[in-house]
Amino acid sequence: MCEVTIENFNTVLNDVKCSFQKAKFITIDTEFSALNFSEKVSNRLVLFIYKGIPYINRLQETEIRNFQSTLVGNNVSLDDNIFDRLIQEEGTKITKWINNDKGSDKLILHGVFNKYRHSPDILYFFYKHIRNRFNKQLWVMEENGEIVIKRVSPNEFNTLVKESNLEEIVMDNMLGFTKVFRFLIQLKKPLIGHNLLTDIMIMYHRFENPLPKSYNTFKKEIYNLFPIIYDTKCITFDVKKLIPENKMWEHNILEVLYMYFKDGYGRHLALNSPHISLKNQPNHDQFHNAGWDSYCTGYIFIRMAHICAAKKFPMKSKFMCSELFASTDSLKNCVNLIRCSVSHIKLDGNDPVSQRPPCLIIESVKDKPLDLLEVSTYCFKSM
Repeated sequence: MCEVTIENFNTVLNDVKCSFQKAKFITIDTEFSALNFSEKVSNRLVLFIYKGIPYINRLQETEIRNFQSTLVGNNVSLDDNIFDRLIQEEGTKITKWINNDKGSDKLILHGVFNKYRHSPDILYFFYKHIRNRFNKQLWVMEENGEIVIKRVSPNEFNTLVKESNLEEIVMDNMLGFTKVFRFLIQLKKPLIGHNLLTDIMIMYHRFENPLPKSYNTFKKEIYNLFPIIYDTKCITFDVKKLIPENKMWEHNILEVLYMYFKDGYGRHLALNSPHISLKNQPNHDQFHNAGWDSYCTGYIFIRMAHICAAKKFPMKSKFMCSELFASTDSLKNCVNLIRCSVSHIKLDGNDPVSQRPPCLIIESVKDKPLDLLEVSTYCFKSM
């Protein structure tokens, strides 16, 4: 596990993609489903604000591209005091450098890129302004987290313009984590989460498109993006039917389930349960950290799938990954619902018939009609 921020995102992106390609399934946790504000959450929020990775959805991308297409040539302006102050301060430095330091080919504007990395619009217009203002004498670029100004000839400038599409560079930076989301869509690998309805709603809204107004459209959209989804919360309701009541977990929340299947009775519910280990194991459990919770979700999925497989194929002792998925196939694309009339939604079909609350059947032990008032009074006292 490693912390990924805007500072190292581009460095680790290819490694992340390679890991996804090798994986049999991918677990997710957005860690925004239900937060209790605390010092820990406050620290994570500060990290998100100052080092968070940018993202946009498809609608926002279209709007930005349409805006870029309306810009005429290099005549750019931005009615913003921050931008005006930026071009005044940095423009003065650049002018002095041009006039006084003839022997240097490059000027580094220290700290500018880091200061405005969360304002890609300001950086975009700054780049355009510098390239236009100095009449093809200078080229502006980003190198190693710094903005670098380079002396060039007019021919070099024209060549660089053809080779480097500023609009696409800016768009690529703004897409940020959306590129990871789109890579997941491209792979179409099984996606696994714990109680993940909110997670997939957040991901769709932030990285794909605004949530559709139609519930059926939402289900269809999610299924088209991710045709195989498993919710470990749903799986727990099936697995618990195979476990003696006195050996059952206390609650089916992620932390309790992880400890139950890792160190508790659940570790040996089926013979030859696979060995599971985490590369770069942290010194201690980090529940409510999105990365750690994702690992725990994958861990309990493997354990429960193995239990289901052992029940389905009692003559076998070891199972292929495909057999683990086959053993839970009836729960594929079932996403848990909390305190609803139905237990879950079915992304690739009709939702189940409501069984909540279960029917209460009252029958008279005597050969006479029931007294509704007596029954209602009794039920009220029993509540």
